[in-house]
Amino acid sequence: MTQVSISSSVRELSGDTFGYCVALKSITVDSNNPYMTSLDGVLMTKDMKKIIKCPSEKTSFIIPDGVTTVGYDAFKESRIKEFIFPVSTSIVENGGLYGSYNCSIIFNGHLSSFGNQSFSSQVTITVKSESDKQLILDGQDSDSDITGDNIIVKP
Repeated sequence: MTQVSISSSVRELSGDTFGYCVALKSITVDSNNPYMTSLDGVLMTKDMKKIIKCPSEKTSFIIPDGVTTVGYDAFKESRIKEFIFPVSTSIVENGGLYGSYNCSIIFNGHLSSFGNQSFSSQVTITVKSESDKQLILDGQDSDSDITGDNIIVKP
């Protein structure tokens, strides 16, 4: 399956809904759906504040300003090699970037919540923040390169 179309009556989905759709390239949403939308084939909440699922076959996606949350398994097994999150992004739910290997992840804002197993090994993570709040990355793989002020990694 390479494309999924979501009708106007679907109220809620999570990233793991498409967990075994390894050839998925695009998700579209009926424009009358009051809960979800898609941007460049990526499933998001209607207010575009949360990324629900990026198809695993997508190789690029510009994360728009205003996105506050990366949902559960949203970028799981993604082929994207560089993630640059805007200042507005502050939450990465469990598994949000898990399985995205050999990639670079840059957070430009005040990351306040990073769920367990949010990313896989062999990633480079940079947190650029003016906040003096400590960021605890709990339950992460330990062979990743993580840089930034006030970051504590707990494998």
